[in-house]
Amino acid sequence: MSKIRWSEFEIEANPWARKEDVEAAMLFRGVSISAWAAIETTLNEIAFRASCDQAYIDVRDGFPYRLSERLRYFDDVLNRAGPLTPYSNLAKRLVARWASGATMRHILAHGRMRVLSGPRGAPSRATFTDLRPAPGGNGTLRTTMLTLQELGAGAKRAARFSRMVQRLAIQIDARALLPQLVSDDDPD
Repeated sequence: MSKIRWSEFEIEANPWARKEDVEAAMLFRGVSISAWAAIETTLNEIAFRASCDQAYIDVRDGFPYRLSERLRYFDDVLNRAGPLTPYSNLAKRLVARWASGATMRHILAHGRMRVLSGPRGAPSRATFTDLRPAPGGNGTLRTTMLTLQELGAGAKRAARFSRMVQRLAIQIDARALLPQLVSDDDPD
């Protein structure tokens, strides 16, 4: 019988999860969350910078917090004639892809993860569970189970997608299409 070693990064107390499975799941989850955060921040920055341009100035004060409202905001910005017009079709596809991943992003970022090591040769899995509150004090638990291979493939897709969105931002910056934002920590 092999001795099971614990990972220093293990969050749950599960003596049956192999160290390498826990660490792989944590890596894949972390890459996914980091990539989705980079995508969201980059898209938000493009939209906000667009609102500083005269072509989009009338939507500047309407930058929303809720995802459904933000998607309408992006659509509004990308449907207007202005400096982003050459990139509007690409940007719309990127925003649609970002929106389609909302459920998985949410459960990876907010769900409790449990790693279930399979017997040698069988796939190990990660189960994500989160609470979905409902009106009237009700709620349901949502559970998503992925093999570590599926979780890893999702992390690779998220990382590739993040690089695509970053390339769009680089192209917009290279053409100086939008005003730059000034950082609070910028001494100038």
